[in-house]
Amino acid sequence: MKDQDKDIIGEVMNISMGAGANALAILLMKTCYITTPNVTVINREELSNSPEDDCMLVKIRFTKGVDGMNLFSLKKKDMSVIMGTMMGMEMEIDEFDEMSSSAACEIMNQMMGSSATALSQFFDTVVDISTPESYVVKERSGLQQYFDLDDDVIVCVEFKLMIRNTLETTFKVYLDQSIADKLVEKCKR
Repeated sequence: MKDQDKDIIGEVMNISMGAGANALAILLMKTCYITTPNVTVINREELSNSPEDDCMLVKIRFTKGVDGMNLFSLKKKDMSVIMGTMMGMEMEIDEFDEMSSSAACEIMNQMMGSSATALSQFFDTVVDISTPESYVVKERSGLQQYFDLDDDVIVCVEFKLMIRNTLETTFKVYLDQSIADKLVEKCKR
């Protein structure tokens, strides 16, 4: 992938996830910032060795306007902080049960819904997403199993997230190669 294409993906994802951060700010009633993303390209084998343990993954499929899927990764302890902030109390979740997983999914659904709306405006077409699927990764089992497509290359977009007086962390969005190519193609038209 060319550096120019990485820049395009970074800009599109910055707009998209910026809208997601705004949705999070509304949910938490706190100012949220994201930094300019770092875009890297990795192959499927590297996903198998990815050090994403003790994190929450949320898979979103695009159902209209853009074809493909992405995987949103946030550390489990950071999700605990976000959920506690939303509920107005400190909490640390050791194990995500059905209720906490559902709440985490709803937070991500709000973020990704806003992200899809931003993409709709950016591309001047309707972009819809599926209901998010959430997973808790407890061991270094790698992310490859969460991608159900045959792409050999995955695009990783990493952001720094800051929630005023609450949290400073990073999160990642993984895109399959086909959706990354489509985003670049739509921007070059």
